[in-house]
Amino acid sequence: MFTKVFCYYENEDLKHIIEELRNQKGQFTVICETEESKNFAVKEKLNAKTIDEFFPIYSDKIFAIYQNTKDSLLDYQKAFCNIKFGNYPIEIGLLHYIKTDLLLLEKIKKILEADENFIFLFKKIRYVNFLVQKIAESQGYQNNGTIQLFKDGKTHTYKQTDSISELERTNKVLKYKNAFSLYSSNISKEEKNKVSAFIKISEKAVPMVLRLAKSRVYEKNPEQSTSQILKKIKQKVADIKIQSGFFLSSDRKDLLESHYKIFDRFRSENIRFRVFTTDPITRSFLDNQDLPVTDLFEESYALANVLKKTPNAKTLQEEIESVSKKQNLLLLYNEKPNLEILEGIYRAISLMMIIETCLDTLRTEKLVFLEGTLLGLTVAHVAGKIGIPTVSVETLIVDKNAISSMLYKADKICIYGVQGQETLAGYGISNDRIEITGNPRYDYVKDFDGADSKTVLERKYKIDTKSKIIVIAMSRWHYNDEQWMSDFVRFADKNGWQVIIKIHPRYKTRTDESQTKIDFISNECKGLRFLVTFDIDLSTLMSAAEVIISDYSNVGVEGVLLGKPVISINFAKEDLNNAQNYHKTGAVLYTESYDELKDFTESLIKEDKYIENLKDGRELMISRYNMNNDGLSSDRIFRLLKD
Repeated sequence: MFTKVFCYYENEDLKHIIEELRNQKGQFTVICETEESKNFAVKEKLNAKTIDEFFPIYSDKIFAIYQNTKDSLLDYQKAFCNIKFGNYPIEIGLLHYIKTDLLLLEKIKKILEADENFIFLFKKIRYVNFLVQKIAESQGYQNNGTIQLFKDGKTHTYKQTDSISELERTNKVLKYKNAFSLYSSNISKEEKNKVSAFIKISEKAVPMVLRLAKSRVYEKNPEQSTSQILKKIKQKVADIKIQSGFFLSSDRKDLLESHYKIFDRFRSENIRFRVFTTDPITRSFLDNQDLPVTDLFEESYALANVLKKTPNAKTLQEEIESVSKKQNLLLLYNEKPNLEILEGIYRAISLMMIIETCLDTLRTEKLVFLEGTLLGLTVAHVAGKIGIPTVSVETLIVDKNAISSMLYKADKICIYGVQGQETLAGYGISNDRIEITGNPRYDYVKDFDGADSKTVLERKYKIDTKSKIIVIAMSRWHYNDEQWMSDFVRFADKNGWQVIIKIHPRYKTRTDESQTKIDFISNECKGLRFLVTFDIDLSTLMSAAEVIISDYSNVGVEGVLLGKPVISINFAKEDLNNAQNYHKTGAVLYTESYDELKDFTESLIKEDKYIENLKDGRELMISRYNMNNDGLSSDRIFRLLKD
């Protein structure tokens, strides 16, 4: 048995990889990181699968992998719990930045149990890719420990010990390119004119880039610069008087919007609050909300770079290497240190120092943060040391995922309903930390006017709302989604209905995985009534819809709370043993058949069939996913913070 690892950057290089694969001898399976590279290989008649195809999203198999990953995280936590940078523990940043890579390695280990020949295909080259060969070797596979990179029509061979600094810079450029793309779309999406959109983006982005470039001057004298940056933070917050501080960082607009009604309650009672963020994308969402915001991004970026150049940094790296070698913790040291993780550790330490400085100056009474984010984890740690109570608001459905059980750090967790309470209790979180408030994300549901939504869709997006609207909103792209969706658009168009396909926000920065499917639908359905969109607000779409089609995502919950008929589909017949099976409450229709989907849709629109039966399960859904569903969740959270 053998393993090989291939990497690439641009799609053009996939052609060269295919040529190389054709020259390989014997039977083998290509294991692809992305759906796009897998489709490319399959078209060339190669046996290929994505990594995720081995682990259906809600199967027992993937939940076992989550448990293994948690066990590994605990091993790393135990190994490094006593290592600090000055007075700041490194484990917070360490655990945050290694969990994705550990999850990947656990999946690789399981795949290799099949005892077949495998060629792994990754988009970009990273430290963790070399560990695939190391793990394979430990499981009896033959390989030479190298990675072949296909770039610009040439093949390059790398060993773990080789310098890949140029490639690491390329990775950073790609990362910032994706982030800038999302940032740009946020601050310019209202602009119809390309010139005015460019000007608006430039007004925001260019000064930020110049400030970051200028911040490099701090690195010339690291120890003195640390004091200068923290002094700048003190000055920035010196005159701020607030009762509650919100520390928010997310590239998902919906998670931020969940807090907006809470902010409205603070305003209505003239109670001072402030939002703090360290993320430009978050700032771009908040800028249009007329909120008091303090942006700490520039300082946190500069300080992280400064800390890497202090005398303490060398000592820290030596300690990490020593522990990693002794305990064979390969993700941090495998013939050379993992600089990606080290950068993450400095990022976390810089946040802790900045937040500590902020809180020492602000003297605020309570703090709110988003669980699971690096900013949230560091706020929880610093606030815990100082003794400031913390609150988090969980608006997404909590799954029984072992990794998730490590993320909840707030003193009080505001949860949406019984299902969330049961899951958190299963994590070992005590009931006195859990507050069932309902979900502020759905506070609008009680008074939402579908007619107003239709007016918005007509005026802003030229959608014909006189025809019945069917919204398709999936949690992710599934195999062959583009084919049945194209057929469904044709079916709906024949009936005079309009289909709107809402793409999940995650694909804004993963366009390679999505664009091929979007292009397929667009080509197949030219001239028909349909729309594919990223940006139209999902709540607006759903409130205007006659029927909502989804898989097992939060969309199902929101549709039921809106009183809309929801059809939950599972054409791939995936194992949903650990999913939120809404259909078991009787609140949605469930099908694994495309023909039945069409029958359900036709019956719902033409005959109002099933509508009464679905109402019976609605109350059970409300108690589990949005307690009371009365539009007062934000009010309950506000009173918790106030009192």
